[in-house]
Formats: sequence, structure tokens, C-alpha cells
Amino acid sequence: PGTNAEAMSRVQYFIGLAYLRKKMFNEANDYFKKALMSKLTVGSKNDPMVADIYENIARVCVENDNWDEGLKNFKTAIEVRKEALGADDLKVSASYLNLGVLCAQKERFDDAIEFIKTAIDVRTKKTGPEDPVLGEFYTLLGKVTFQRGKTEEAISHLKKAVELKTKKKGSDPNPNSLAEVYLILGKAYQEKCYFEDQYTEEAIKYFNLAL
Repeated sequence: PGTNAEAMSRVQYFIGLAYLRKKMFNEANDYFKKALMSKLTVGSKNDPMVADIYENIARVCVENDNWDEGLKNFKTAIEVRKEALGADDLKVSASYLNLGVLCAQKERFDDAIEFIKTAIDVRTKKTGPEDPVLGEFYTLLGKVTFQRGKTEEAISHLKKAVELKTKKKGSDPNPNSLAEVYLILGKAYQEKCYFEDQYTEEAIKYFNLAL
């Protein structure tokens, strides 16, 4: 029976993912909840797949504009992942980052900044501060911070992103992502130009680098 419940849970989960991709959120939610019930009948709730299910239930809640329920499920997913894998696991960092991105998409910028910073802290403890992947994390942090209107802080995060992206072998493995950083930096300095003309050259410099 345990093996059957485990297999059933996986099938239900994959059906839920299929409905989620088709943006059929109510159907997706039904199958994710069925998958969760099947999974929990097998044994421990501290299983990485349980975290995956909770995370996707959270996505459905947010898509249905049920933010509070979505946030609760996302936090549950993170706690389950911590118990299953350890608080410093890279998948825990990724979960915090995903939550930050989700918050940003819903224009909850303060929440997004908090979760992205937590993602950076977790990953930094695991991989060290020179990890090039952190360049993407700082790019997101800089972008969201700029959207929040914190121009000076955004510039600092974006410059850190450039530093990390260009440190390995002197070039970024994804030139398009580096161009995005330069573009946002240009916009940030352009914002500062409205108050101080001295930043015009900096804005032009970064816009040119984005080309």
C-alpha cells in the first residue's frame, strides 16, 4: 500500500504541474492537494517532494490572488525543505529566491527584498561570497530594490552583480544577463541625473555597455 500511495502521489503531482502550465489553477490545486494527502499517508512529512508540493500549492494561491494563503504554504515548503535537507542546502536558498521573485511579480517589493537577501545569505554560507551564481541573485536584488525606489542601494547591489559575473575568467557566461545589469544601472544613474547632473556620464557609460 505504501508503494502504491507513493506512486499515486507522483502521478497526481505531475498532473497538477500539467494543469499549472496550462494556467488551469483550480484543477492544479486539486491535484496538488491529492498528491500531498497521498504522500503524507506514506510516512514522514519532512520529504523534499512534500516541499515541492507545498511550493506549487503556494503558486496556485498567489495566481488566484490568495496572497496570505500562498505565503503560508511557501513558508511551509521552506521549513519542510530545511528539515529534509538542512538549513544551508542550496535548494533552501533557491526556495527563498523563488519566493522573492514571486513577491516582486506581485509588487510586494519589501517582502521580495527580504527573501532575496535571505537566499543570498544561505547560498553565501554554503558556497562562499565569490560564487559566480550569486551574480544572478544580486541582479534580482538590485532590480527589485530599484523598483522599490531605493536607487543608491540598487546601484550597490548591481555593481556587486557585475563584479561576480565578470570575475570568473574575466567574462560572464551569459552576456545577455550582464547586459540586463548594465541597462538597470543606466536607468538607476539616469534617475540620479534628475537631481545631480554629474551622474549623466555614468548613465551614458552603462547604457553603452548594455548595447
